[in-house]
Amino acid sequence: MINKEIFFESNSEQRMNLKPNYAIVKYETDTIGDELGLKSPKGIAVDSSENIYIADSKNNRIVVLNGAGEYIRKIGQTGNRNAEFIKPLGITIKNDKLYVSDAGNKRIQILRILYL
Repeated sequence: MINKEIFFESNSEQRMNLKPNYAIVKYETDTIGDELGLKSPKGIAVDSSENIYIADSKNNRIVVLNGAGEYIRKIGQTGNRNAEFIKPLGITIKNDKLYVSDAGNKRIQILRILYL
């Protein structure tokens, strides 16, 4: 049976009641992006090679990082042509295709991922 009262370490003591059968997960946090100039990152996806794709909404681009969080490249720029974005929000990857919710252009763009 799981204890329903959990204490979190923080500056002030906090309590949270959990329903039965919920798991307790301990995790560490880290950040990336300060040096990338991200402005309002809205979506994130990871491909089969562990590359990280970030929808950088206010910069109208997709930023690609390797699994260690190091910059690889950017995809797109501001515009309404193929691989151009205005406020990319959601992002997902399936079958080596990158699906981007291009909110400002009111469309979903589908980009093929080429592994070099």
